[in-house]
Amino acid sequence: MTILIVRCVGGHLTPEAQITRLDEALAAASVYFITELYQGAAHGFSAKDAPSYDATADALHHKRLAMLLEETL
Repeated sequence: MTILIVRCVGGHLTPEAQITRLDEALAAASVYFITELYQGAAHGFSAKDAPSYDATADALHHKRLAMLLEETL
């Protein structure tokens, strides 16, 4: 199983230290995961009706999610 973690760079919701701890814990547990950092995207970047919508980040997110599903299913 693969876990895809998408995170906005510079976001205030998840400090860098926390995502580092999560990555380290997943690696220590031998979990296969991918952490993607979307520079410039804000929380809610994929909600088309939100002020934080970011079409570029949303397109990348959908592409990566489709790849993950293709590889996994």
